[in-house]
Amino acid sequence: MALPDRDLEGLHDYIQWIFPLPERSVFNPWAPVVGEDVVGAFRGCEELREGVRDAVRRVVRFWGFEVGVREEEEDEDEDEGEEREKEKEKENDDGEKGQDNVESDDATKEADLQPSGDKEEEEGRKEKKKQEEPTIETPSPSPENTLNSPPQKPTKRTITITPPPNALSQLGFQNWWRRFDHNHLRMTRMIRSLRILGLEDEAQAFYQALLKAKEMFPRGPGKTSYMFWARAAKRPLEIPPEDD
Repeated sequence: MALPDRDLEGLHDYIQWIFPLPERSVFNPWAPVVGEDVVGAFRGCEELREGVRDAVRRVVRFWGFEVGVREEEEDEDEDEGEEREKEKEKENDDGEKGQDNVESDDATKEADLQPSGDKEEEEGRKEKKKQEEPTIETPSPSPENTLNSPPQKPTKRTITITPPPNALSQLGFQNWWRRFDHNHLRMTRMIRSLRILGLEDEAQAFYQALLKAKEMFPRGPGKTSYMFWARAAKRPLEIPPEDD
């Protein structure tokens, strides 16, 4: 993302690479398409997501927004509560195991008192019942499940994005602050791509910045652009914003 602003505005084949989607791009069919394995990799790796954040910082500054980073401190009370829950679960598990051992010993003693013929008949019934029980297979995760699953390693650092008070005097903001602009399509793509790759907080931060800009400044993007941004930010991820 070392391109100057003039290239970020004039070139149209990079946005699909830095913010990929599950669907192939009509404008750049050579750009990568993310599959289930790629989505899982990004959601499970903080380092990969941090690389995407770098791209977000660069692009939103190009659009005239101010970008910061909020460090989120761990909630000690929440951590203590989780530890207490774990201890309770362990105690319950130990109690259940003890009960199972008692029941197992009782069953063994009862079996020892039975005649040998009865034992063989009982074992035969158990083996037959075991064979008749259906085998339950765990289904492999579908793309829809992968898209909507949370990141395995939640981040403690989130990006803050805000429109500056003097945004209308900045060229980067002026380039897209109109009823329709090709950057509006880029913004829609970025919001949905961030959510797919496990950066939900960053996607929502940018969407809220767009809503804030609408409150602060007159005119600007039309209803259609805001509709697509809302769809990208709120819809289930398997449904593209352009689908009615």
